Amino acid sequence: MAASPISRNGLISEEVGYARLILGDLSGAREALEAVPAPEGDVAWHAELKQRADMILDVLQSEGPQPALQRLSSWRTQTGAALGLSHQLMQA
Repeated sequence: MAASPISRNGLISEEVGYARLILGDLSGAREALEAVPAPEGDVAWHAELKQRADMILDVLQSEGPQPALQRLSSWRTQTGAALGLSHQLMQA
């Protein structure tokens, strides 16, 4: 996959990292997740964003892509349940 500039927007970098992981572009996933900026100030969701990105990076490096993909799948399921989405919708 061709490399593209990583956004300075942490949310976009996080999503690009997850998408690249799902597509099997492990170096691109690492690059994007490493680009998620450290939190500035006292904004809780900035810290959570960085923690999520670092968690997936850690799993990728220590356990490999399958456990990292399983973590993403688990998050998707938890988010869907929290939003009241049915299992069938989550499989699409």
